[in-house]
Amino acid sequence: MLETIISVKNDLDQLSVIVKKLEQFATYWNLDDLALFNINLVIEEIFTNIVFYAFPDNNEHIIILRLSKKNNKVIIKIEDDGKEFDPTEAPEPEHIDKPLEEREVGGLGIHFVNTIMPDPSYQRTDNKNILTLTYKIV
Repeated sequence: MLETIISVKNDLDQLSVIVKKLEQFATYWNLDDLALFNINLVIEEIFTNIVFYAFPDNNEHIIILRLSKKNNKVIIKIEDDGKEFDPTEAPEPEHIDKPLEEREVGGLGIHFVNTIMPDPSYQRTDNKNILTLTYKIV
């Protein structure tokens, strides 16, 4: 298992498929619970955002996740054919230091992704968004 490829529809019900495949990946590579939790959290956030915001139509689309492990890093590539969106250009939320009751809704997901997996890279190729994330195993 050099690379795990997860191909799912743009439907939130597909999260259970993703979680199961991530557990298999983590078992195969002997990742600890914290690594699995962090990887799952980030993928769930990105996948959910793609499902909610990437497709202005009501058609079925395929989202592809590719996971591989190299040395002490897990590399995750997420590909979709939705609207162009570069999460690496998203501004930091302004309300992050405010008390919970004063915060605006939204904006924290990408912040969490960038905190857990710093230095994401994005490219738009053949009308597809390709987001590459790297998780360093400690």
